[in-house]
Amino acid sequence: PARVLGARYCMPDMPWNHTMEFAVKSGPEGQMITRFVEACGSLTDVPYLFVGVAIGACVMGFVYLLCLKCFTSFLVWSSIYGSSLILLLLGAGFLLTAQNLTGRQADSPLYKEYEPEQAHLYSLILGGVSAGIGFLILCLACCLRSS
Repeated sequence: PARVLGARYCMPDMPWNHTMEFAVKSGPEGQMITRFVEACGSLTDVPYLFVGVAIGACVMGFVYLLCLKCFTSFLVWSSIYGSSLILLLLGAGFLLTAQNLTGRQADSPLYKEYEPEQAHLYSLILGGVSAGIGFLILCLACCLRSS
């Protein structure tokens, strides 16, 4: 008689001798390997799930292509304006943190990692560059949109 190990492999069922089971489960990497084998072994029990996921992925891909065909202009311009807005907000956040206008300067990862003077300089640089790039993208988008 045998019993299942790792949802995939058989091991002799000998209640009086657990030497092999102990060696497999408690070896140097036994627990990690056992969990991995159990996870992989359980995947053989759900072939319909893989088929369903593959079909769902194909359907979602075709729906995405249809949306891209119908809403191309909207998707492109909204992603440009959205990225510009994110960069402007990020720049404003860095600049506000640098001047401690939020009152949360001590909670900033920059101020926790670096000396206050250096963190202030980094925050000003990151805020200026982020806001500058965001403003540049916004200006270019507006100019391209109007032409």
